[in-house]
Amino acid sequence: MNLIKYFHDHNFVILLFTKHLSTMKKILLLCIGFGFLTTTQASEDSKLPVYTLEKDVKNAGLYYYQKCAKELDAQLIDAKIKIYSDAEMKKQVSATDYKKQTLMPYTYQFIDPTTPLDPYNLVDSVVYLNKALEQALYWKWNEKSIEVKINTLDGLKVYYLAEKSASSEINNKDGLNLLKLYSQWYGEVTIAVLSDKSVDFMQKMGSRFYTPGKNCYADTDKKISVDANALWDTSTYYAGTPNEVDVVHHPATAQSINGWVFLYESETDSKEGEVEFELNMVAPTFEISKFNKYHTWYWEESADTRKRFNDLEWSALTAIQSYSIYKKVYNYFDHSSM
Repeated sequence: MNLIKYFHDHNFVILLFTKHLSTMKKILLLCIGFGFLTTTQASEDSKLPVYTLEKDVKNAGLYYYQKCAKELDAQLIDAKIKIYSDAEMKKQVSATDYKKQTLMPYTYQFIDPTTPLDPYNLVDSVVYLNKALEQALYWKWNEKSIEVKINTLDGLKVYYLAEKSASSEINNKDGLNLLKLYSQWYGEVTIAVLSDKSVDFMQKMGSRFYTPGKNCYADTDKKISVDANALWDTSTYYAGTPNEVDVVHHPATAQSINGWVFLYESETDSKEGEVEFELNMVAPTFEISKFNKYHTWYWEESADTRKRFNDLEWSALTAIQSYSIYKKVYNYFDHSSM
């Protein structure tokens, strides 16, 4: 069960996104003002649809790559995650040696302090930072380790992070699982892979919806049940003889599913001043026409959707959906926002 909670007074709103599965974690968002809250409360049925499209899959992957890399870099320096120089993970590298090897120079431009009011007068400065994983040539998940190829003072080297240690210490477990799934499907994780394979990733996920389940609905109130055969209908509309227009009411192939919608429903606690949104239904989308590019095909209960995916895939799906929620709360949010 996925929940979104709002706690509000006259000055702010707090959005809490929680999930009961062990692979999921609590995410706390703070949004200033009432824009998002009043938008959802204005709806009579108090339902919140959150769309995830191909661009969200791409940006979510890039966002979690940066987020997890920064967190893992910090954890490695603090010796909270074990790292090895061999694939068998028998030769552990000390945090001190790792830091010395990966503390690399980076050139940044800053405003010249002698002309602070001139933003165009910039000077080059060299800063030594540990951005080994963020700048890695690739990440690759093995049986028990995360293999990374990184720049060091002695040139390119391959290191191995203990996956169990990394997963237990990192805050973005769902995000890390999203990267792991990319590694399993495409061999490795790089910025190029996350960008170039996002469409294929979306299609692999979306194809799970191509076989409708037993309980499908035409509406979000679950009042109109849809027979599985009816989901494959085609309608003919007459626009004057001899003009006839055929409308296909289903995606042409499994790869034609171009997104999905998670529908959250609210419950209000008047005493606590709290609005709670619970994940209730899910729908796949496809392009029914150039004017309706993300048409919902059918709705099903979220519990039925969960059965379509294994634990790792559902965790990855959750990470992408969380990113979509961030985007809905913060309209300025993108993969570079930290």
